[in-house]
Parts: sequence; C-alpha cells; structure tokens
Amino acid sequence: MSGLKTKLPTDIWVAATWEEFIALADDPAYSKAKCYYRNGQMRIETMSVGPDHSRDNAIALFAINLFCTIKGIAVNGFNKCSYRKTGVREFSQTYLTTLDLERN
Repeated sequence: MSGLKTKLPTDIWVAATWEEFIALADDPAYSKAKCYYRNGQMRIETMSVGPDHSRDNAIALFAINLFCTIKGIAVNGFNKCSYRKTGVREFSQTYLTTLDLERN
C-alpha cells in the first residue's frame, strides 16, 4: 500500500476492512501515526504527543511505580504499545501499567 495515490482522512473514524487497516498500519508512510481499529472502522491520528501530555503521562507512571515500590507490588510498565486482536481491533496506549498482585 506504499503506492497510495489518494490521501486518507485522518483524525476521524472511517469504515475499513481488517485487511485494509493492516495494510495501512504497516505502510512506512504511516510509521509515526497512531492507528486504531474497532468494529469495522479505523482511525489514523497523525498528531504527535506534545510536551504537556508527555509530562502528565510521566508523572502518572512515576506515581504508580512509586506506590507499587512502597507497597512491594510487582509492576510492569508499557509505553506507546500497540495491541492487536487479529480481525477484531487494535488500540495503543500511551501508558498501560499492569499490576501483579503476588508480593515479592
């Protein structure tokens, strides 16, 4: 799909098949875009994360990690990950923290 001739709309949800979405999401032209798919619709966001948003994410992640460290809770932090459920949806999180409730 790197030979894309028409510009796709961005920052809105549009109807698309899973195959169309995967072809677009894997296209090098959209390597810096955030791509989402859910229930037969896709969305491409081309805006970058600004410093205020980035700072807020860092503060939240630091606070969660500090709390878990003090309480002895094992924690894994993920930043800017993309999660796919083939044929169904894809979403990405700026940060996602999963807590392992087993104490060390």
